[in-house]
Amino acid sequence: MENTIHQSVKQRWKDYLSGDYVIITAIAFFKLLLHLVNPEYGYHRDELFYLIISDNLSFNNLDMLPLTPLYLKLVTTLLGTSLKALHFASALTGAVALVFTCLITRQLGGKTFSIALTGLCSLFSGSLIFGALFTYDSLEFLCVTCALYFLILLFKFDKPVYWIGIGIALGLGLLNKLTILFFCLSITVVLLSVSQRKQFRNKELWIAGGIAFLSLLPFILWQSNNNWYFMGWAGSYTSTISYASSLPEFIWNQILPNNVVNLPIWITGLILLLFSKKWNQYRFFGLNYLFLFLIIFLMGGKFYFLTPYYTVLLAVGSIGVESAVNRLKSPARKLFQRTLPVVYVLLSCITVPMMLPVLPVDLFIKYSQLMGMGADAGVRYENNQINQLPQHFADRFGWEELAKKIADLVNDLSFKDREQLGGILCSNYGEASAINFFRKKHDIPEAISAHGWYYFHTKQTHKFKDCYIAIPNDVRELEPGFEQVDSIGIFTNLFCMPYESNKKIYLCKKPRTDLKALWDTIKH
Repeated sequence: MENTIHQSVKQRWKDYLSGDYVIITAIAFFKLLLHLVNPEYGYHRDELFYLIISDNLSFNNLDMLPLTPLYLKLVTTLLGTSLKALHFASALTGAVALVFTCLITRQLGGKTFSIALTGLCSLFSGSLIFGALFTYDSLEFLCVTCALYFLILLFKFDKPVYWIGIGIALGLGLLNKLTILFFCLSITVVLLSVSQRKQFRNKELWIAGGIAFLSLLPFILWQSNNNWYFMGWAGSYTSTISYASSLPEFIWNQILPNNVVNLPIWITGLILLLFSKKWNQYRFFGLNYLFLFLIIFLMGGKFYFLTPYYTVLLAVGSIGVESAVNRLKSPARKLFQRTLPVVYVLLSCITVPMMLPVLPVDLFIKYSQLMGMGADAGVRYENNQINQLPQHFADRFGWEELAKKIADLVNDLSFKDREQLGGILCSNYGEASAINFFRKKHDIPEAISAHGWYYFHTKQTHKFKDCYIAIPNDVRELEPGFEQVDSIGIFTNLFCMPYESNKKIYLCKKPRTDLKALWDTIKH
């Protein structure tokens, strides 16, 4: 019996060391390496925000769900707060998601060629940008990909126990970002329309639902105790900040950011899932994509919410390509197998500078003009004006320069004003996070804001005083709070978001009212 166990273990290790797993590991490792050696522009506003939250995480302030801050705290405790540490964290989640995507291909019957093609498609897909940008989307993509993998196993083997894995993946997702609720809704609605609707009879499905609900419960309770703040914020964001794409724009936003070269592959996968009898068992995944596309578009969601759902489409499309290549005669088949991945990589590299900061900024501007794509290539997700750089690049410029500017202004204050200074009043979370992140380096007072998470954090922890340096969007925002408002400087930066440049900075004194009481009226 011991010999049998030994042989079984030995055979399992041989399987893991087979060509398929070596290829999967190699592509995942390359993804990690790519983001570690990739040049950097600077901290993104969201990265600075998450760093501040991870250092001040409190279950009394669940405006930001806890999974991403907890993950980031673990990473920064071990590796520090450098950009490379942050991007290692995001690249790691992307590499694991890539592995699961390749395993989906393998579970669906794909062989070495289709597994390798899936890995390359995943590497150069819309998730590429999130390996060089730490946001809570990175963990969401991983949670969704894991849930899709368990759904594949469920439909393949018809074992209800896989619902537990689905429930855990969705539960973790609900501890991270609420957009995964779109997927929960899709599972419920689409499952009723396919042959697997019998799954609703299995208790494991309801246990999975219970796991997901329990994960969301702390957020629901916190919201109920805070006047359902998220609902008001989401409505305001959708109506004023989020860009409302037309249908053609939304379709284009699914093509370019997800790599134009991937288009024929994932379209092939979608067609096979929807219409091929061979793929009838997995029809759910084609309908799931269409349902999510429709609901996210109609609700004004951002185009990249769909990014992780391309995994199954790419897997099935790669298998379709593999089947077509295998039908060719030997010389042509070998030629395609050897050249197609190379051609794919070369073509995909054309758009990489639009996704990753691989070029010096001056050269990037020339490159985008040369390609005729402009700063944003027609891809928008917010109503903000842009200048020479797309928003995901522009948001990486100007933050330490802003902190230095504030430090200089603080040093120029009179001794009396410095003694009375309560902090830096910022108009948004990006400014507040930048100042708080660099405050020790430049000896700056605490930054506060009435924007989102900062509204609750400031109200719970800040001791208000009578004097503040303020960076408003408009000086009229300061008039209800202070009698004396004096202009003391202006911040400019060539490459940052236009609304952050040419901003006047003020010294505010003599509060007209209790500032803590005023705080409730200016939250946004």
